[in-house]
Amino acid sequence: MTAKEYLKQLWWLDREINEKLHEIDYLRAKAEGCSSPEISGMPKGSGGKDKISDMVIKIVDLQTYINMKTDQLIDLRARITKQICGMKNQKSRVILSCRYLRKEKWEDMEKELAYEKSSLMRFHKKALKEFEKEYPEIREL
Repeated sequence: MTAKEYLKQLWWLDREINEKLHEIDYLRAKAEGCSSPEISGMPKGSGGKDKISDMVIKIVDLQTYINMKTDQLIDLRARITKQICGMKNQKSRVILSCRYLRKEKWEDMEKELAYEKSSLMRFHKKALKEFEKEYPEIREL
C-alpha cells in the first residue's frame, strides 16, 4: 500500500460511516411511514408490524456496524496522527495534517498556507515519499 492509499483510508472510512448513517435515516423514515394509522371500518392484518420489526432490526444491525467502523476510524486516526507528528520535516507534517486529518481541499490549503497549488502538490508528493521512508511497514498492509 502506498502512503497516499494508507492515509486516504481515513476519508474512505468516514465516507462509509456517513453512507450508513444516511441509510439509517432512510429506514427510519420508511418505518415511520409504515406506522401511520389508517382509519377504516375494515379489519387489517398485522403486516405493518412485521415491516417495522424488520426495519428496526436492520437499523440496529447498521448501528452496530457503524459503531465498529467508528472505532476503527478513531484508532486509525490516532495512529496516523502519531505517525504524522513523528515526521522530521515540519512542512511535511503540516501538509499531510491539512490534507488527510483535516480533509482540506487544495484551494483551502492554498489560502491557509499561502502557497500556489502547484507548490503544494510538489510538497505533498515529497511528504508522501518521506512518510513511506519513515514508515516502510505500510507497504506491507
